[in-house]
Amino acid sequence: MKRSLWRYAVLCIIGLMLVPAWGWAAEVVLYSSNPPELLDMVSQGFEKKTGIKVSTVRLGTGEAMKRIAAEKDKPLCDVFWSGDVAVLDNSKQYFLPYKSREARALPKNYIEKEGRWTSSNAHVMVIMYNKSLVKESEKPKAWKDLFLPKWKGKVVIANPEKSGSA
Repeated sequence: MKRSLWRYAVLCIIGLMLVPAWGWAAEVVLYSSNPPELLDMVSQGFEKKTGIKVSTVRLGTGEAMKRIAAEKDKPLCDVFWSGDVAVLDNSKQYFLPYKSREARALPKNYIEKEGRWTSSNAHVMVIMYNKSLVKESEKPKAWKDLFLPKWKGKVVIANPEKSGSA
């Protein structure tokens, strides 16, 4: 039941995000770093409901943002479903505002104040450490702790060019 509800919620949110892009178009181009299975499910559901074909270009968030920036004068992408708020906040100039009537049903903090994007999910970021190398009493307790000199050269993070799921 939860899985079915989750799928329906994702489909609805993505459908809402696609509405301003397609107008009377026969095709919508979607850039995303989401898993292929999720993209297929959402694309097929949207196509079945609207009759509009979804062409998906799957690429990392960093790569997608570079492509969107390069296409700023002649965009090829209708919908960008990816990235996190920090990436989007730094690229506002590439996104047009759109305020859906349906967005009223969402928490206000899910929608960028000018309507440039709507959040569809939350990504949990964690700090992990090797218990064989770091004592419990010395572990970082907050993100700011990673800037302490003792952690220099010892912190690893996924490549943001490939998205946070790497």
